[in-house]
Amino acid sequence: MVRISAMEEQVLTVKASPERVYAFFSRPEQLSQAMASIEHCELLPGGKVRWVLEEKVDQGIRFRGDYIVAYDGDGAEHVSWRSVEGNMRNDGDVWIKSLPGGGSEVRYRESVEPELPITPLMARLIKPLVARELRREIIQFLERVRDHLSN
Repeated sequence: MVRISAMEEQVLTVKASPERVYAFFSRPEQLSQAMASIEHCELLPGGKVRWVLEEKVDQGIRFRGDYIVAYDGDGAEHVSWRSVEGNMRNDGDVWIKSLPGGGSEVRYRESVEPELPITPLMARLIKPLVARELRREIIQFLERVRDHLSN
């Protein structure tokens, strides 16, 4: 098993109030609505959530993400999550700032690192492709978030 990582950082401007943005990112059941390929999410004690992704098959590689993250937040401006268990690391931060004319600025950072059933040699060959695909998925998620929080 080999891990391949990718990270994406973006600043979004949305029409939603900082309170609505915070509620969205701090409630996994809402967050899951903007995520693609989610089979299900399960709320666990202690601010933890188990995420199970639909199986993906690409170029002969099969992967079904099944991992637990711990969420934390300050109640207003910052939400973070860190992987604690499973076959995929997923860590991130959201910082929320009120904009003078209304709406919010959202600084988003996410790092993902699936554990793939491949050899280290194969990982070297496909790492750029996998990393690009992982970033593309995060970018598409952020487009759905922007749409959701601007309507």
